Amino acid sequence: MEKVLAEHAFQQTGCTSDECAVKLGRLLNMQRMVVGSFGKLLSSYLVTVQVVNVETGAIIFSETVKGRDEDDLTKRVRELAQMIARQVPR
Repeated sequence: MEKVLAEHAFQQTGCTSDECAVKLGRLLNMQRMVVGSFGKLLSSYLVTVQVVNVETGAIIFSETVKGRDEDDLTKRVRELAQMIARQVPR
């Protein structure tokens, strides 16, 4: 995977968009890609993820979780992972 990414210079691009995830997923012969972001807004931490169908480019799951502190955020991210496992078709 690293060799493919290096050949296509994806490591330097900051690939965070759905379009970029689709392109990267196709290069890696994947069915789905997870893209997301992490940030802090005032006193809350936010994690947003989207699961993208590589073949169609459609977003098949999207969710944002918020935590008051690092411990709370860790709990919310675990819950988010469980949501993805339940809701995203295999």
